Formats: sequence, structure tokens, C-alpha cells
Amino acid sequence: MDRLCNLLLGDCATMDRDKHGLEQTCRNLVAPPYLNCDKKTFQGGNGQKYNSVSGWTGSRPRSKVWIVYENGRAYPEYLVRYYRGQRDPSRTPLAKPSAGRAKKGAKKRGGATAAAGTGGGGATAAAGAATLWTVHQGEQQKEVPLPPDLNAQLEAAFAGGKDVCKFRHAFGNAAAFDYEIALSAPSNPTGKHSFVQRNMKTGKTRPVSRFVAVGGAAGQEDWAHSLDRPPPPV
Repeated sequence: MDRLCNLLLGDCATMDRDKHGLEQTCRNLVAPPYLNCDKKTFQGGNGQKYNSVSGWTGSRPRSKVWIVYENGRAYPEYLVRYYRGQRDPSRTPLAKPSAGRAKKGAKKRGGATAAAGTGGGGATAAAGAATLWTVHQGEQQKEVPLPPDLNAQLEAAFAGGKDVCKFRHAFGNAAAFDYEIALSAPSNPTGKHSFVQRNMKTGKTRPVSRFVAVGGAAGQEDWAHSLDRPPPPV
């Protein structure tokens, strides 16, 4: 069965509202509970919180659900478009599901793959290879993948030979800010934390890394740091 999305769960709290009488607690939940909370009531605690919550729907038969509270933790696999009334081809380019499946199959058969390289970047991306850009959050010592739209924007700027990529984004629950990432002069030739993201208002910086897929099935790829710009499309 195809996945609808990929999730980065991290530390996940499993809360069964029926089994443990947590229905009201689950209804009131607007953020994950604390890691050191009471494991029966999920109340109290302090310090670091869980990254995500899992549980079950209230309807029968019940379905397992996972909840994340940061946009960057969810990577959708599909964009679902629907319309009422007469179809507008400019907004829904595929008239039938079969057209989408045929397009997906053609992409798998003809898509390029990433090949391992020997350069300083660690890997060389072939045209069309999967790439992933992450921001390092020092407070939590973790790499946070950028949302798909920013990932695509950064990769397009990098592949296009641009020196700087500028964008506006709200990370987590923070307000939106303007950022820029210098792409022309990597700060670390090994590939890890090679670029720097700068908040154009506060001046705060965070390390940024670029990864390319170097084998494995879709959704199970191995990733390697890379500073090599992909070759231009033929």
C-alpha cells in the first residue's frame, strides 16, 4: 500500500484515550506532553517534551494515527486536488487517476538515480536525483528537514548556480522571518553543515546541510552529504 506521507516521529508518546481514560486529555492536547510526565495521565512534568503523539481514532473500527506539531516533520507523498462542478484543466491537469499512475510509472522507469562519488562532497547527484536540505538546530542537537517547497527552492537555486537563496518561512510555532543561505562558498568542504542560514532581521545563523540519495527503494534511501552541483538537464 502506498504511503500518504513520511513522518519524523522522534520521541513519540502513545496515548490510548479509551484504554486509559484519556479522552479529555487527548481532546485538550495542543502540544506533546513532557518526557518526564506521569505515564498514566500524561500530566505534569517539565523540560523537554515528546516530539510526537500516537493513538487511535474514536470511531469503530479504530485506526492508528500519528500527530506531529512541527510542519517540517511531515513530508506529503501526494497532493490531492478536488473540484465541484465542471473540471477546470488548468487546476487539475490529470483528468483520471489512471493518468497519474501512468505518469508515475514512466517517471520510475526513466528517472535518474544518484551515484556514489569520490569528491570532497561525499556523493555526486545525477540529474533528477532525490535531494534533502536540513537545518541544524543546536538547542536540540538534531537535523530538521526543510519543507518540500523550500527544499525544491533551495535545490533549484543550487543547481542553477545561484550564489544566494532568499526565502520567507515560519519554523515551528515561531513567526515568519526572511532568511538567506549563501550557496557560493561552502563553509565546510566535508559536506556536513556546509552552508549557513541567516535570519535577515536578527542576524542569527544556523548550519545547513545538503544530502543526496545514494541508493535504496523510494522512502528507504541512504543519504550522503554532497556539495557537487548536479549536471544541467539534457
